[in-house]
Amino acid sequence: MILAAAMAMTMAMPALAANETIDPTQTGSITLYKYEKQTNDETPANGTTGSAPSDHTPLAGIEFKLYKSPNAWETDFNNLPTDPATATVPTGFVEQGTTLTTDADGYVQFADLPVGLYYLQEQGHSAVSDPVYAYITVPITDPVNKGSWLYHVTIYPKNTVSQDAPTIDKFVSVGAGDLGKSATTEYREAATWEISATIPEYVAAPTAKYEITDSIDARLAYVASSASVKIGTDYATATAIPAENYTLTAPTAGSNTLTVAFNQTGRTALAAARTTEGTKVWVSFDTTIVENVANLGVNIENDATVTYNKGLGLADGTATVAAKPEVHTGAIRINKHNPADEALAGAKFMIYATEADAKAGDTTKAFKDAAGNAIEVTTDANGKAVFEGLRYGTYYLVETQAPADYNLLTAPVAVTVGADSYTDDVDHWVSVLNKKGFVLPITGGMGTTLFTLAGILLLGGAAFLLLKKDKKSEAK
Repeated sequence: MILAAAMAMTMAMPALAANETIDPTQTGSITLYKYEKQTNDETPANGTTGSAPSDHTPLAGIEFKLYKSPNAWETDFNNLPTDPATATVPTGFVEQGTTLTTDADGYVQFADLPVGLYYLQEQGHSAVSDPVYAYITVPITDPVNKGSWLYHVTIYPKNTVSQDAPTIDKFVSVGAGDLGKSATTEYREAATWEISATIPEYVAAPTAKYEITDSIDARLAYVASSASVKIGTDYATATAIPAENYTLTAPTAGSNTLTVAFNQTGRTALAAARTTEGTKVWVSFDTTIVENVANLGVNIENDATVTYNKGLGLADGTATVAAKPEVHTGAIRINKHNPADEALAGAKFMIYATEADAKAGDTTKAFKDAAGNAIEVTTDANGKAVFEGLRYGTYYLVETQAPADYNLLTAPVAVTVGADSYTDDVDHWVSVLNKKGFVLPITGGMGTTLFTLAGILLLGGAAFLLLKKDKKSEAK
């Protein structure tokens, strides 16, 4: 930012017109109020306190150094440099005091300065551009009373603040499935969430902030120790970030939030890594569906947030996922009935993911509960039974026990689990028909006698035919 040429000219030319003689034994000061550059910053400050607009945003955490010319004040004043826009300290200039840093009001002051020519040098900050490199004299001509000198100079240098805001995205996958914005899962089956966030240019600034937060939906349970933090252009080839570079706060019983907060060491490493185009931070973790809490057939969306600060005393900024990924699980309801549409209680079923496993009747392949046991459901008095926590897709029902007096189903029944297979609308339920079987009467009843007589007659007829055949053979 070129304050110098204009300022130097304004200070030098009125000196000849000033009536008051400069007192070389006086001491003065240079006070700065650092602000964010605005669109209405055309009018420069005049060196007096309060001459800058009041609505500007102060910038904290910016460092300045001040150097004094070794030459006599009169010599420098009459030979002021005209191009101070450089970060190179002029030859022979001596640093005054220590490096000073602007406070929350953007304020810093170099006090007890002898009369002379000074070089002000703003130290670089990754969140701002247009740093100040300026020549300033102490004193300058008083802009109000032009016949006198102003030994205490106030300036209002401004910076253009970086608008580089990080972006964040999030994906989900289940098992060997591809990453995407949607995934279907069974109870007790882990879904993997992967968050990617870009890295802003000012991430390594001393008081910057860079945190990734995921407020996990209450219908999802975090899988302990499943989180990982990596860096790279894509998750598959990304490398692990050392654990000492960040603080990972895992979800607890009281808070279902996952947070990764980078410290100064971590942020410095991120700044170095971002030189490779497309480099991002990747956070991955697993969740499972919370049984009896998750809504069946309903998408469970999950968001993520990156919180950042430019390290200038400004408010935190945030970015969230534009298209939230979701995971879902479903269920089927069974409606067991006879040809007269009467409900059938007592039918038992297991369910399988493949037709081959269903036909084989291998219960180790059936849908299981949390203990690893095959789930077998039984229809109630209304002929109803439910399998919950199934992926969307095709499954195969196997009847393991038929209702009393009814035949078992002879083959598995293919069923489709989807968003509407658990609704209250019976038209979306799985209709399973059973027919009555051939049942032998109770032993000792009339029915048994009839069956016995019929059997004897059949046997007798067979014997008669056999004898008749034998006689014909003899006759030959």
